[in-house]
Amino acid sequence: MEIDTIVCCNVLEHIEQDQATLADMHALLRPGGRLALLVPALQKIYGTLDEHLLHFRRYEKADLETKLTNAGFSIEDCRFVNRPGVFGWWLNGRVLKRKVLPRGQLRAFSLILPLLRREEKSPPAYGLSLLAIARRE
Repeated sequence: MEIDTIVCCNVLEHIEQDQATLADMHALLRPGGRLALLVPALQKIYGTLDEHLLHFRRYEKADLETKLTNAGFSIEDCRFVNRPGVFGWWLNGRVLKRKVLPRGQLRAFSLILPLLRREEKSPPAYGLSLLAIARRE
């Protein structure tokens, strides 16, 4: 069975053999099919939040691009998203060693949505996540 599109949001980091999973996704797609992939970024902010969520890793942009290419994909776009979230994730997971984000911080996230909309026009140089669009040729 070949499919047109795979959307994978915040899943790949939970899979130890991520390269094999990307190859499996590639095999499932029809030629011209696309993968929309969202993963956590910046291994240097990996901390207790990631451990509690059972993440094997956070991704660096070059590493993710290499893994996609090695799986047979051509990359249409790969960009960081959610620059404002980096500090909070680092503070909570690396400094305060929390296992979950406090509710108040989660509610405050709605206040930064206008900042995130600006990222659509001008992608940041770093962010809490990476968004990749890749195609099977």
